[in-house]
Amino acid sequence: MGELVRKQIYLTSKQVRAIQKRAEAIGISQSEFIRRAIDQGLFQTSFTSRSDPSALDNIEEFIQNLNAKKPTGKPIQFNRDEIYAERLDRYGVDTN
Repeated sequence: MGELVRKQIYLTSKQVRAIQKRAEAIGISQSEFIRRAIDQGLFQTSFTSRSDPSALDNIEEFIQNLNAKKPTGKPIQFNRDEIYAERLDRYGVDTN
């Protein structure tokens, strides 16, 4: 983050309550919330909350669970010409 410059602005009571609530909910300061909101408005950047330290662990566990599952049955065998013929029939295209 670059140099910070102090600015004094006027907000409505409703805006102040909303900022307090949203900043607390995502775990950042009200100042940071306002800076991000301004960036989003000016530069169309994404507005994300702080990172979740356990998120990577959850992703790794999910991938391990997927890898542990073995596919069952036989792979689907198809003939490309049959698929195209079925599609053409579905849309009423005469192939003859």
